[in-house]
Amino acid sequence: LSVYLGEFFEVHLFVNGTVLQGDQSRVSMPYASKGLYLESEAGYYKLSSEAYGFVARIDGNG
Repeated sequence: LSVYLGEFFEVHLFVNGTVLQGDQSRVSMPYASKGLYLESEAGYYKLSSEAYGFVARIDGNG
């Protein structure tokens, strides 16, 4: 799952729980930046934003 918000924010969430921001800088969870929130929740990885109006969940168990 990738989120790109103009030139000021880019994050990539992979099924194995790896998170990269921008040019490959690794991010740890939980994470919050510029109105985006990333967390693990009951076997899922959740990326959400009330400011931008979306919630995405990825099943980390395959």
